[in-house]
Amino acid sequence: MFADGVWSGPDFQDPVTPAMDVEISALDPVSFAAAAQTFVNTFGVYAAAAPLWFKLPGMAPLGIGAKPNKRVVPIDLSWGQLSTASVQWRCPDAVWQSVPRQTLLQSSASQLAGLAFPLFATAVGVASLPGALDFGMTSAGSNAAQISNAGNTAAWPVVTVTGPCPGGFTLALDGHAVTYGTDVPPGMQIAVDYSTGTATLLPGNVDRTTQLTADDFTSVLGTSNVVFNAQAGTALVTIADMQR
Repeated sequence: MFADGVWSGPDFQDPVTPAMDVEISALDPVSFAAAAQTFVNTFGVYAAAAPLWFKLPGMAPLGIGAKPNKRVVPIDLSWGQLSTASVQWRCPDAVWQSVPRQTLLQSSASQLAGLAFPLFATAVGVASLPGALDFGMTSAGSNAAQISNAGNTAAWPVVTVTGPCPGGFTLALDGHAVTYGTDVPPGMQIAVDYSTGTATLLPGNVDRTTQLTADDFTSVLGTSNVVFNAQAGTALVTIADMQR
């Protein structure tokens, strides 16, 4: 999930942001100010998702990964013994998500190289690729693969490219190109999130979206073809089935 621009893991579907009111009370102004400060500290925007538990009558408690997205606190904490505040949560959308699958691709050795679409077609001068495309984790010997979403709701992959990638790289998902136009140093990673349309430098969580020279982001519903074109490096594609 994401909060306050901080990367903390793949977010394959649009989030929901439920809000709840909180009552802050105390028997004296000093204790009230301390309680208000505790609220601020507890519900600060942070990177790691924590379980948000809720319970409906007659049902067992349920937990979902959530993070505080926004909070509203009293402006004047120097007086009063009772006040209301609110906190907004960021949670995954109400969809069933399978265990994420990962596919590892190796560079094409040429950022301008590529494969004709559809990948399985055999045309004049274009050989078919039996066995080169597969589901799940692949060996780092191919720059092309098929990824799938067996659900009925669009899924947005997250692709983590590991350098060195001199001159950047291009990802093509069903022919829709996303191009990162600058070098990726050895050992550094660029996380390309198709749901948010962003590129993030790892480690450090540095936003590098402005380095995208092509940003034709698209989702996966069914089976899609993905191609990784670069001078060097690898691309780890993560996706999951999404079902409503």
